[in-house]
Amino acid sequence: MSIDDDFFEVEAFIKSPIRMSLSPPKNEMERICKHVAELEMENEELKEYAGPIYKIIRLMKEQLRKEFDGDKIRTQKTRDQKGSPRQNTGLDEEHF
Repeated sequence: MSIDDDFFEVEAFIKSPIRMSLSPPKNEMERICKHVAELEMENEELKEYAGPIYKIIRLMKEQLRKEFDGDKIRTQKTRDQKGSPRQNTGLDEEHF
């Protein structure tokens, strides 16, 4: 069952006459509680996978940022020594 199916099922339940009554049938409440428990387990499983993935992504971003900053510094030093080939182009440094 997809997330969209879950959403529409819950939305239908909220709007249903069963929801409007003070005491919905016991089997309906048990089914919903079971479904909620399954979704919570899936959420926990996803968190287990997501934590290490986000950590790897963060480390990769930091490494790329360091490399990019290092390239900018090296490029700037080279330009300062040789003179910038883009001096008269009218373009800002940010475009490169």
